Amino acid sequence: MSFRMLFYAFLALVSFGLLVSLCSSCHKQAASVLPENEVATQADFKGGASAWLSFLNKNIRYPDEAVNEEIMGTVPVKFVIETDGKVTDVQALEGHALLQKEAIRAIQLSSGQWKPGEVDGHPVRSFKTQPIVFRLEAQ
Repeated sequence: MSFRMLFYAFLALVSFGLLVSLCSSCHKQAASVLPENEVATQADFKGGASAWLSFLNKNIRYPDEAVNEEIMGTVPVKFVIETDGKVTDVQALEGHALLQKEAIRAIQLSSGQWKPGEVDGHPVRSFKTQPIVFRLEAQ
């Protein structure tokens, strides 16, 4: 069966309700990594959700070997946005190894292009999770 490669990077848009975690000090907040739901102002890609989706669509390349073997799937990628907007601790949580490698590479390319999350007006380290969907469609 012949396939025409189509790739969809779906940005999981989560409700951005403001949740404040009461911590004992800003120093403690800066040192630890806060989950997304404990950050008052979420870390955001510079330019917003549409710029993030555009970045993903431009930079993710479906691996040739995965296309040839018709490998598809979703790779959830968890990473930390540092207080300076850099991306660290990138890890794929599941998915085929070829797709994981590409998803991690693309997320790492976004390093430095993030506005960090904030608590009480101070930048904090925070986790983000981004599902990357790899899908081939028949011609």
